[in-house]
Amino acid sequence: MRRILSVLAMFAAVSMLMACGSSGSDNGGTDTIPDTIIGNDNLPTDPGKYDPGTPGDSGQPNDPGTPYDPGQPNDPGTPYDPGQPDDPGTPYDPGGTPPDEGSCKWYFSCSSDCPPQPQGQACLQECQAGLSPAGQADVEGLFNCLEVNGCQNKATDEEWSQCLSDFCLDPYFTCFSGNLYATCPDLVGCINDCPDDNPATPDVNEQSVCIGNCWSEGTVDAQWSLQNLIDCMYDTCTTCGDDWEGQICQDCLNDVLGTDGLCEALNEACMSFGDWNCGQVFECVTACMDNACVQDCFGNATKMAGEKYNTMIACALDACPQCETTPPGEDCDACFNAAINQDGACFAETTACVDDAGV
Repeated sequence: MRRILSVLAMFAAVSMLMACGSSGSDNGGTDTIPDTIIGNDNLPTDPGKYDPGTPGDSGQPNDPGTPYDPGQPNDPGTPYDPGQPDDPGTPYDPGGTPPDEGSCKWYFSCSSDCPPQPQGQACLQECQAGLSPAGQADVEGLFNCLEVNGCQNKATDEEWSQCLSDFCLDPYFTCFSGNLYATCPDLVGCINDCPDDNPATPDVNEQSVCIGNCWSEGTVDAQWSLQNLIDCMYDTCTTCGDDWEGQICQDCLNDVLGTDGLCEALNEACMSFGDWNCGQVFECVTACMDNACVQDCFGNATKMAGEKYNTMIACALDACPQCETTPPGEDCDACFNAAINQDGACFAETTACVDDAGV
């Protein structure tokens, strides 16, 4: 597993919600939507972005041998804090669709464009007045949950984010969801298609923005399916710590996601499979020059083909610890190729993949 999962649970609304107060009413005491925004000068200024979150590192998988993997965080201990972009006004177009006017998601997009308080009070009230009855109920439900569970009183961003993830994900997902990706495989497919971060634009992490937009376009059911998979991996593979790319962690993930693993059913619910056998996948990956190509190869694999390929890769990594460093050691390629070829430590696993007839 690799680095993408850290951003999946939280995106733009984290920063906006943390900037909003938890009390205040202009509707006879029945309206629990805050009417003041604290620190609004730090909020996104680009209304075309509905997910400006940019975590420290959400890079693409370094290892093409994990076909059923939407990615893994470098620091899975803080999966709900993507942060904010340094320059939310960047011209990069993250895609996504505008939220339905009057919805909960629309309200936070609207309010994020308001000036700092007190100048922005009238703007904020206009956003509030534009809520539909359903949107009003969703906003109130989210803020009420945060208030009842003490999230708004947390001293640090990390504590606030953890409180949100512990108690209020259901109203959060209800507010920040869409209809474009109806199932978990659809959502994972969008995430796998996200571009790498462009080092030429240091003020924006294009991959993180794209991932956040994928997430916000997923239905509540799709979001919960993926979140449950993330939670299962995180809770089961406690030995991973901060080293989600280490071999000990990889072995654990292969176990829990594979046949009879504790997370197997959740993993399969988020994956889509093709009809290629392992030999076809091997041939396809061998010709690839980038990660996007590798992902396309694995998108055509059967479940069994993916498992056979993973077994081969895991064996080669065990034989070549120099391939586990970042960047890999100078002799990684030579060791890896020797391991999977004739007389190598993993030749049997390679043969099982290459000779796979798909049965």
